[in-house]
Amino acid sequence: MKCADLSLKWVKLCKRPKNFNVTTARLCTLHFEPDDYERDLKNELMGFENKFKRSLKYTALPSLRLPNNTLQSSRKMEMDNARKNRLEIRARKKLVQDLIENSLVVMDENNNDQLNVEINSSSTSTSNERRSIGTLTENNDNNEEVIKKLQAKVTDLEDKMKSINKIFTPKQLSKLCEPHKRITWSVDEISKAIVIHSSEPRAYRLLLKNGYPFPAVSTLTRESQEVLIANRDVLYTVGKVLGNIVCL
Repeated sequence: MKCADLSLKWVKLCKRPKNFNVTTARLCTLHFEPDDYERDLKNELMGFENKFKRSLKYTALPSLRLPNNTLQSSRKMEMDNARKNRLEIRARKKLVQDLIENSLVVMDENNNDQLNVEINSSSTSTSNERRSIGTLTENNDNNEEVIKKLQAKVTDLEDKMKSINKIFTPKQLSKLCEPHKRITWSVDEISKAIVIHSSEPRAYRLLLKNGYPFPAVSTLTRESQEVLIANRDVLYTVGKVLGNIVCL
């Protein structure tokens, strides 16, 4: 029963209620958090990173880059991944330091030869581990730089979105992102489009042809009566506009 419940959650998260065979379907690794995978302690202790063979935890669920994610969720995901990467590097560094601290073994003081062998071996191991620490520290610095660049990109995107939101309505933005999607325009949007169309029909059609998010001319004709009822205070203007549409 637990397996069936987990499969149902996968189907819902993937937005694929139809033609989705959970026994044969595959998902890209980009949809999972690093914590969703089983840890390979053996390779971690040896300082290796196994990128080609990773096993998902039994309870893992896809959570990244799912259908219908917003721009804000994408930015948050980038920041979370960078932060988790930095925490993972710090954890590895601490693990190496713990290994160094626990690598000294109490030896028999009377066995000088054996003691010298152990000391030399420990020194070699310590040197290797220090080199590993240096590499991890360098990687950590690089990740800090990546985070700064990501933060700058996020700020730039937020500024651009503020400017775009001042120009386009939410439905116009939806039309820009999905040109073939059917949009249900509001009365206010239809009214403004009719006024623009009445001013210069050819320019209006040219803007539509070039992908500008305006209602189609056929939509203006079909919705004109509703606009008349909702905007009685501009009845004269809309009536004049309708005359222009009929003459096209």
